[in-house]
Amino acid sequence: MEIYLTKMTLNPQSRKVWDDLGNLQNMHRTVSNAFPKIETDESTPHHLQKTPRNEFNLLHRLDFDSLNGRAVLLVQSSVKPDWSFLREDYAIRIECKTVHDQYSNIENGLRLLFRLQANPTKRIGKSD
Repeated sequence: MEIYLTKMTLNPQSRKVWDDLGNLQNMHRTVSNAFPKIETDESTPHHLQKTPRNEFNLLHRLDFDSLNGRAVLLVQSSVKPDWSFLREDYAIRIECKTVHDQYSNIENGLRLLFRLQANPTKRIGKSD
């Protein structure tokens, strides 16, 4: 499976960027729009519906470049995204490349460095 990684440096002068940064649902919608539309059946329970996340292995993360203070959007997917719908002033730079070869070189025992951003939650179920 091919894996694509997009690194997008967002333009702090763009009104649309500020809208997305101020409302994460808008950011999610913007990212999802880069992928093919998925037909959904309204009768299917919400948790079983097809989404860009589960159909295209879509993950995204908003990061901040400490050197220049700009927001950077990282998007990983199994389908190459089409960013042509974005307004011209949305991003300063968009880089998209395949990372399958780098991932396939990962071996047992290889030391890797990660930055993890998590939102821990606790679900209290019916049976504790």
